[in-house]
Amino acid sequence: MPMPSDAPVSRPSRFLPLFRRTRRPPLTVHTWEWRRVTEAVSGEKQRYRILILSAPIGGGHNAAARVLHAQLSARGHCVTIQDGFRAMSPLLCRLFQWMYPRQLKYFPLSYTVQFALSDRRFVAQAVRWFYGRFRGERLLRFIETHEPDLVISTYPLVTAALGYLRRRGRLTRPCAAVVTDFGVHRLWVSPGVDLHLVLSLLPQPAFDEVGETVRLMKPLASDTFAELPDRDTAREQLGLPPDVFFALVIGGAWGIGNIERIVAHLVELGVGVLVVCGTNRQLECTLRNRYRQHPLVRVYGWTDQIPLFMAAADCLVQNAGGITCLEAMLAQRPIIMYQPIAGHGKRNAWEMERAGAAYYPRSKKALAWLLATTRNGLQPLHPPFIPSEAEAAVSLILALVAA
Repeated sequence: MPMPSDAPVSRPSRFLPLFRRTRRPPLTVHTWEWRRVTEAVSGEKQRYRILILSAPIGGGHNAAARVLHAQLSARGHCVTIQDGFRAMSPLLCRLFQWMYPRQLKYFPLSYTVQFALSDRRFVAQAVRWFYGRFRGERLLRFIETHEPDLVISTYPLVTAALGYLRRRGRLTRPCAAVVTDFGVHRLWVSPGVDLHLVLSLLPQPAFDEVGETVRLMKPLASDTFAELPDRDTAREQLGLPPDVFFALVIGGAWGIGNIERIVAHLVELGVGVLVVCGTNRQLECTLRNRYRQHPLVRVYGWTDQIPLFMAAADCLVQNAGGITCLEAMLAQRPIIMYQPIAGHGKRNAWEMERAGAAYYPRSKKALAWLLATTRNGLQPLHPPFIPSEAEAAVSLILALVAA
């Protein structure tokens, strides 16, 4: 399904001085009294200008931004998606894009250490201060050119800078941060941001600093996944046998992690596999060559048929969490977190298991037992649990700007 593309980001001059004196307004405390205005917002005649700031680090941040764009635009609001991280620092954005997949593939231990260190309170505070102090002014000028009524961030380092600017009275427009991971890292949140939308309210250390601004949202995914065709119809379109247990394996937009090992384990257990490799052409070619003659393994590259695959599959096998798991939740498909990637992948697996949103077998033996009991009818795989008190992200966001 085609999605709106991000508009190009205008780049500020690189010759602007890094340190310069600016007259700052007196520090003000930006607070708003939370009210249940969902019903009022649904009938609201006023239209808002909303700026969504994302980043091309992985595919989940932009995917969440596109979902918000579609849902807010459908309500008649003027919504713009921009690359907020590139607006802050084009050099750092390119560096992170190059480094992130290579770090996870070749140096996962270094990413684990980096993830754990930056989750400590004082380190997270230092990171927020750095990006706010040295990159915040560029981001502020960029925001002001759009004159939004509300700013939404889907990327942690952009959220860090927004919170810094809000706390110091530099940014007067309300801000919201959308957290698409169940395991909330401290950099996903930032004191000063008016609203943090999360998927689980189970106690986490990151909530200590921003507790009063946290609200529980429903899974943020395209409405397409709530209106899937039935399983038999989807399998008929894909040419799949109706009586075989199929697992959908997705390694995110970049096909990161031990996807080859995950597919190999599922095949050994007699499970049919639909594997989506994203933009990872090397992984796609390797799996196509290895399973060319296997009747129950289908390998795909970058595709827009994820809703159809989700409808045909009996479960989703994932290794990172994020937007794909939210799509499975909306589609009411069981989620198995297996061989999670370092850092946020393992954190998401633990937190999703704790919240009743996913199964997390720690070994091949545990995975075999889980699938065997399911296929033998002894224990069905239950769809993810969605709390009844969760509200639509769009309603919560519009309630913020209305309040």
